[in-house]
This record gives sequence, C-alpha cells and structure tokens, in this order.
Amino acid sequence: MKLFRLLVLVVLGLSAGAFAQCAAFPCVVASVSLPSQHQTIPFTPLLTPATSGVYRISVYMTSAFANGGTWSAEFNWRDDRHPSLTKVQIPGLGEAYSQTTTIVRAVAGYAIGYQVNESNSPQFSYDLFITVEQLQ
Repeated sequence: MKLFRLLVLVVLGLSAGAFAQCAAFPCVVASVSLPSQHQTIPFTPLLTPATSGVYRISVYMTSAFANGGTWSAEFNWRDDRHPSLTKVQIPGLGEAYSQTTTIVRAVAGYAIGYQVNESNSPQFSYDLFITVEQLQ
C-alpha cells in the first residue's frame, strides 16, 4: 500500500510539470540571434507549445546601406479563434531599426513562427533578434 501511494505521488508530481513549460513565469522559451543576414527566410517555427498559454514575442530588427528596398519579419501563431499575424518592417532608407513586443495567446500543438521577406530587391543586410517568453 505504501508503494502504491508513493507511485501515485511520483506520477502526480511528474504530470504537474507537464502542464507548463516554465517552473516560474515569465521565462524565456525560445530565442533567435541572426546578425548579418542577406536573404529571405521561409516560415521557421520558434516554438510549438505543448500546452496553450500566453507568450510575449520581443523583436529587434536593424539594417544599413539601403537602396530603397524593404525587409520585413512576420510572426505567425494560432490563438483560440484563428491564425494570427504581426509584422515588423525595416524601410530601405539608410541605417534603420524597428522593434516591437507582441503578446499572443498560442494554442497547444500549433507553432509560433517567423519568416523574413523582402520587397524591391534590397541590397543590404539585416540583423534580427527574437525572444519568446511564456507569461502564463
């Protein structure tokens, strides 16, 4: 009987940790550091949550030596109702930067991801830094 109780406690303890990705909130669950990039990036998953939760996506994007083109980073996720999107854009006007923080409700099993697009064939590089934190 004591062994059975111990087994039940162990299983409950292990399963409690499976409901959250963090022991304490907020915590960083994904990050990307991409300096000196020159090409587009197709959709790339940052995180596929095991459980639904609220996340903060912080983005900093910078570029230099533009000739009229534009780089943009798009972030996709799925909330409880539908797929969602937010965009960070760097115009091609010399040295420029853009930053944003987006709070999202992400559904378990659907990736939070990003992609980088260009317009007007930019001939300059960009730097992209992303941090994803789980808030709850």
